Amino acid sequence: MRNIKFRAYDKKYKCIVEVIEISFETSSVLIEYIDEHDKDIIQEYRSFEDIELMQYTGLKDKNGVEIYNGDLVTLPYYSSKGMTFKVVYNNERASYKCVNIKDDTTSRFFNCGGSSYKVIGNIYENKELLND
Repeated sequence: MRNIKFRAYDKKYKCIVEVIEISFETSSVLIEYIDEHDKDIIQEYRSFEDIELMQYTGLKDKNGVEIYNGDLVTLPYYSSKGMTFKVVYNNERASYKCVNIKDDTTSRFFNCGGSSYKVIGNIYENKELLND
């Protein structure tokens, strides 16, 4: 059984934050982050419009990094060819897939497990990787 968990891209601070709670009643998310100035742990509510939710796929990359919807990944063979994939939800199969950022083709390897992938960033914080 896989853990259902989320993280979020905070549009206000332009960074990835931990999601503590999601409230559909108030259309808000309780996020947690570390204040860079005094190193305190801060918890704040954000509206759905102020964040981008990223769901955990249940897979980890070859370095043990959790893979989330919206992550950018490479495969050893394909990274030498300059290919980067984004992790997206596959509505047709209720699963996740990797899509080549250059030509929108789907990788057939992701459903076999993420252990050969390497997370190199995400679509929110690493837009420069999308333009390669």
